[in-house]
Amino acid sequence: MKPILIITMVIWFAGIFTGCVTKKDLYPYDERMYRLEQQLTLQEKKLIKNKEEFTKELSLRKNSAQQIRNQSATLTATLDGMKQETRQLKGQIEELQYQLKQKSDSAGEAQSQYSRRIEQLEAGLAAAKQRIENLENYLNLEQTSPQVEKDTGENAAPALNVPATETALYQSAKKAFDQGDDETAREQFNAFLKQYPKSKNADNAQFWIAEIFYREKWYEKAILEYQKVIENYPRGNKAPDAMLKQGLAFYNLKDKANARLILKELIKKYPKTSASRIARKKLKGL
Repeated sequence: MKPILIITMVIWFAGIFTGCVTKKDLYPYDERMYRLEQQLTLQEKKLIKNKEEFTKELSLRKNSAQQIRNQSATLTATLDGMKQETRQLKGQIEELQYQLKQKSDSAGEAQSQYSRRIEQLEAGLAAAKQRIENLENYLNLEQTSPQVEKDTGENAAPALNVPATETALYQSAKKAFDQGDDETAREQFNAFLKQYPKSKNADNAQFWIAEIFYREKWYEKAILEYQKVIENYPRGNKAPDAMLKQGLAFYNLKDKANARLILKELIKKYPKTSASRIARKKLKGL
């Protein structure tokens, strides 16, 4: 039996035992709980769909089998966590039902507890929506509506101020990065790579983009951005550092197996670099 039906039956039976709560009194709560149940079901389906798209995205990357398993496990754990929360809520409702049967004069308190359960459900739904939004951003699932696309008036987003020359644009982006202005730095580094893909600073620009995601603790996205440095600029000066930070990102995701794999590959591929020396020290603690 679903949690919403259990809650409705609990309050209905409470009304019978206490004589203080009528079906009419509970109608607004029942309707509100029914809507929450529907929204939570839709969000769970959407989460499952995003999991499938997420797995498909990562499967296209070279040597990403371990990453796919890690992210799939994370999404599965998220879904399992939501199911566990539902089971816990069911147990709390059963406890509330027992209390209502034992205390016939506590209808007012029961309604107060019922309202708190609704608030908990709403908070859980908001958290689920946030997780889905993060996944959509990770998968670059744009949700632009036609109205937004046509908006070129006062509400239109201001155009990015891009310096005119290659050097000026790179220096501007790096300055924004150093000052902690991540959004400006990310936009300008992306603009730099689009306008000057063959620049001698292209690998640096891609590395700083990955560093922004790492600094934001969005380690999954950072791993993919570091991978672009490794694959597209294998002879660049940032390739060893990208491998090192990729290994540390896996470590921060509690994936020690992949962290060890990346750090060992770094030591083998770039044995005389400072990144390699740091990797050796880090491996001793893994």
